[in-house]
Amino acid sequence: KMEEIITLPKQSNSSIGHAGAYQTRLSSTTKDEAWDAFLTRTEAGDLLQSSRWAELKQKAGWQVRRLVVERDGRIVAGAQLLLRALPFPLGKIAYVPRGPLLSSDDPGLVQLVLEKLQAVARAQRLQLLIVQPPEQREAVAQRLPASQFQPTQVKIAPRSTMRIDLRPSEDEILAQMRSSTRASVRRSERKGMVVRQGSEADLGIFMQLHAASSERQGFSTASEEYYAHMWRLFAPSGQGVLLISEYEDEPVSAMLAVGFGKVVWGKRFGWSGAQRKRSPNEGLIWAVMQWGKSQGYHWFDHDGVKWEAAEALANDQPIPESVKKSASYFKLGFGGQPVLFPEAAVYLYNPAFRYVYTSLFPKLARWPITKKLITRLRLS
Repeated sequence: KMEEIITLPKQSNSSIGHAGAYQTRLSSTTKDEAWDAFLTRTEAGDLLQSSRWAELKQKAGWQVRRLVVERDGRIVAGAQLLLRALPFPLGKIAYVPRGPLLSSDDPGLVQLVLEKLQAVARAQRLQLLIVQPPEQREAVAQRLPASQFQPTQVKIAPRSTMRIDLRPSEDEILAQMRSSTRASVRRSERKGMVVRQGSEADLGIFMQLHAASSERQGFSTASEEYYAHMWRLFAPSGQGVLLISEYEDEPVSAMLAVGFGKVVWGKRFGWSGAQRKRSPNEGLIWAVMQWGKSQGYHWFDHDGVKWEAAEALANDQPIPESVKKSASYFKLGFGGQPVLFPEAAVYLYNPAFRYVYTSLFPKLARWPITKKLITRLRLS
């Protein structure tokens, strides 16, 4: 463990107080209820920073390190890192999805967290560290270049998404949808689509549907065991659910959703491609939203939409034509509000790697094989 007492300089405009001292520690424990409690009470606290998500990634071969900053015995900031050793000569890499998290944008606290994050990276002998700052924490994103991080095209989490407020009545939520989407939701039930809650025994069905979507749309998937771990970690405690949409007992589409704090995410989806005229997918997503509302979640998150779609909505601009034939346009039909995350940044600790990354990666990143490798690494 790394333990240290830090006192902010007196000239700092700290909203926490000039005289207070911060204690930083580094933990390798997976479960951490105090950390999760900090996330739930902190603006922008995210599932991807939770200890339960760390447990899932640990089962997939990642190591967990958690930098925690406390004051008077109370957590005020920190970051959860996921580390993995790659084959020689790549060495060990790490990423911080949707972090660091801070209780305030105090400049002194921001600087402290980034300095300690660098110290952790060097102590772990990392070759590369990617940081994806959380939403509404521009102070972190703005400070990264001064800490020698540079923008990266490597996506470790979606940069934009849509969130739907589940607190209004169901009629009010339906009224906020695009009229065609609302009609499809109602058509789904009228045309005989039935949504049921799946069990662990249904994960094979989910994988078949997920694989069908993967083949049709060209995205990568994780293993069935990975999704089985996800289900076991979240569903039995009521923090996750597998819903399956069927027509005459035939599985047509399915979604694995996971909740944390006030948000439920539609993490993974699958569709056989059948029964299009019965709108199985609109009915399925509506059922996930109803489940989230019944469990007390405030928001449903689509877990990613195209940046240009979310950016257009955020700026009250028309949706680009390029979006209108995509899955993102389908998601926009459910209404909600856009969420834009700051750009990810990377720090390379090996000078040779830094040179290769700066000179070659912009070209290599456009190669389909490079995109596929990055996606596989993120999903594993």
